Amino acid sequence: MKISELPNGIREKALEYQKQEGGKYYDDLSLAFNWNATVEGWDYWVDLDRAKPTQDKPEQYQIGIDTFERAEKNMTLDERLACARFNIDKYCWRKKGQDKQDFEKIINYAQWAIKQLEK
Repeated sequence: MKISELPNGIREKALEYQKQEGGKYYDDLSLAFNWNATVEGWDYWVDLDRAKPTQDKPEQYQIGIDTFERAEKNMTLDERLACARFNIDKYCWRKKGQDKQDFEKIINYAQWAIKQLEK
């Protein structure tokens, strides 16, 4: 979910937390600030983030916080890059025929790794 899409009061809260951390501005709520360090806590922000549309994701991934977002909150840069490399390799070597979905996953992991390097 984007901070710019939040209701006014919640958006102001999110922007204030982001300002307190003194980091780069992110409109993506999951990247904006450390949810655990807020008065509201992790669950509050996860519930907000879960409200974002997920129809573009396969059903098994429509369970709340995105896998990439969770990794960004819980892993170091080196761990995230290793995770991306591992998954790219996994989808390159699957024995199910290298269908379109495998190639899309390879592209998604590569784009995510590039995004991590640009932070």
